[in-house]
Amino acid sequence: MEEKGYFDWFKCRSSKKIPGVFASSFWEKLVFQASSNEPAVLHAVLAVSSVHKSESVQGNCLGRKGGVPDEEDLFMLRQYSKAISSLQPHFSAKSRASISVTLVTCIIFICLEFLRGHYQTAQAHLRNGLNLLRETQRVPDNRALKQDPSRELIDDCIIDALVRLHIQVELLQGSRHPHLVMESFEYELPAHQFQSMDQARRHMHRVLDDIFQLSVLARPQGILNEEWYPAELVGEQKRIRAKLASWLAIYKASKRNLEA
Repeated sequence: MEEKGYFDWFKCRSSKKIPGVFASSFWEKLVFQASSNEPAVLHAVLAVSSVHKSESVQGNCLGRKGGVPDEEDLFMLRQYSKAISSLQPHFSAKSRASISVTLVTCIIFICLEFLRGHYQTAQAHLRNGLNLLRETQRVPDNRALKQDPSRELIDDCIIDALVRLHIQVELLQGSRHPHLVMESFEYELPAHQFQSMDQARRHMHRVLDDIFQLSVLARPQGILNEEWYPAELVGEQKRIRAKLASWLAIYKASKRNLEA
């Protein structure tokens, strides 16, 4: 009954609060589907629900109180430990299904640690998730990782959730995570209009990621006057500016239909 209570809290509160303004298929659908048959995901959900409830009801959480853990804290730690233990078979399986479960659980862990105020741990989870995603996309010929049409929607859903967290962390904390490789998402802007707000947001995320990458490359130069930057960095800046201008023009042309 205790677990059911926390799952209900997650269903009614956490899953609606965590995604923010934009709807998220990851939090609205995939997490619930995965938690029904994957113990790692279920226990991770219960852990994040416990922390979110503690934050919402009491205004505190483990790691910020600085005192002895209470029953709610112990429940969260037990669920966290169970989720990690349940992931062990997936680490060795290396199938596409196991990688998906690992990434889903990793995303929940990231949010859990941010709620706890453990920002470095959250960023470590994010780094691991991005690295796993990158390794998956680097080996397209591996039989275990070949694209399965039935899983494309799930893959895009997971990548979208990771990309959102990546963008948020880069904007708010400047963690300097490596450049994303989002092969599952189209890169070229549409010719005339965006088909949805979600498509417009995804393309903006691609541009933002290019900006983050440029700032990482430019930072070691230690030069304030852009005239002294290498020609390739200045050229990349111009390309990004042109991409931003194109995005804005397409968005303005799409705005009336998108808001209808």
